[in-house]
Amino acid sequence: MSSFAERLKGLMQQKGISAAKLAEAVGLKVQAVYKWEKGGAITMENTLKVAQTLGVEPAFLLFGVEIEKNEPITDEELLKLLQNLDPKYRLALYNIIKGLQK
Repeated sequence: MSSFAERLKGLMQQKGISAAKLAEAVGLKVQAVYKWEKGGAITMENTLKVAQTLGVEPAFLLFGVEIEKNEPITDEELLKLLQNLDPKYRLALYNIIKGLQK
């Protein structure tokens, strides 16, 4: 399974976006992008901005999960997935949801 850093670098290369351009779009210094490319931590707010800039879902950047937008998800399906999720990913998902509610 690839990491956030690998997915980030791959998407930047695929989209032809340099670290400087991504940093400008997100409103940070280029050093922040370099840090992420090396596996450094990223805030949920910045994850959302990066995902939007690169045209992908935050879940893909964080976990490598493709989201099928054409199928509605029921509450029961969502709860079942959440119950089976590793606790460290539950916290990440919680932070994503909190970030989306802002």
